Amino acid sequence: MEEKAGPAASTLSWNTSLSRTAVSSLSRAIFSANQSQSAHGLDDVIRAVRVLDLRWYRYEDFSREEILGEGETYMVEKCVAARGDSVFAVKHLKISDNNLFHRRLKSVILELEIMRHRPFRAHPNIMSALGCGWRANGNILMPYVIVDHAEFGTLRDHIRRSRPPLSEIEILLGDVALGLAALHICGIVHGDVKLDNVLVFPSWDRPAKALVKIADFGHALVLNDGRKGGDRASLMYSGTLIYNAPEVEDQINYPIDWEDLPKCDIWAFGLLIWESCIGGQEYLSYLKEKKLTEDAKENETGFGSGDWLRIAKRSVPQSQNLGPSMFLRIALHKTLQKDPAMRFE
Repeated sequence: MEEKAGPAASTLSWNTSLSRTAVSSLSRAIFSANQSQSAHGLDDVIRAVRVLDLRWYRYEDFSREEILGEGETYMVEKCVAARGDSVFAVKHLKISDNNLFHRRLKSVILELEIMRHRPFRAHPNIMSALGCGWRANGNILMPYVIVDHAEFGTLRDHIRRSRPPLSEIEILLGDVALGLAALHICGIVHGDVKLDNVLVFPSWDRPAKALVKIADFGHALVLNDGRKGGDRASLMYSGTLIYNAPEVEDQINYPIDWEDLPKCDIWAFGLLIWESCIGGQEYLSYLKEKKLTEDAKENETGFGSGDWLRIAKRSVPQSQNLGPSMFLRIALHKTLQKDPAMRFE
């Protein structure tokens, strides 16, 4: 890991003292990784685990309780330590064809490196890896990653279930902003910002009674990976289609400057704010429910509507204290801009 000044960071200013010091101390903690490294098998994972000083966990030391979810790369289950009552989330790498399996192994290694990057280990808003292990699946040894179990689930789950007031939503969104800012300061683009990739933990001493951590770095891009000049144009933002910024759609023909890739995260963060303000509902579902189908179609074909941002701002509920609703409308205005130059710096 190099220790030098990082690229321009997202300076998302949120009114919360938690994490401010952690973010400000990251200005010389840029993350670097060799993205061209190959990952051929479990040996590569073991090598990475040794370098990162991660603990190995035996699968038989857990009792399995339930499947928590499944994504593109992992199946996640809730497990309890056989000795003691510690609860963990175990992320199992999914079986796939040989080429895709190697890409997923590479993604696992990168995710571990990000979660174990020294400045992030104590950051309250970035998920940390606790350890790793492997289990036999037929004649294949499959790695798994151990992380803390998020008792309140994803941010979408938490908002839908608990219906927190807007003042508490503002605090939780501040956690996301601070975690995202820390990643950007260290030269990391998350690559798939959405409510489903943000986890919520109990924190009873806070007004919101909860703490948010950014998770799932499988689509992350490392801006300081040793590429030079035009080679950086090969960095492609993937993400989830409906949360991708307008410029991502045509990035094959018009590559996104590497300095502007964090702006794609900022757009997705704007949609995350919007969905947080509409009870955790997916925004396209919200548009259709409100019979704003023309706007929904416009989103799918090119983001041409000047009403897009207006609809998002209008959907922010009023609060007894005008502060949260006003602040969140400003945040939407600073994130959901078609022109990346007009988004948060």
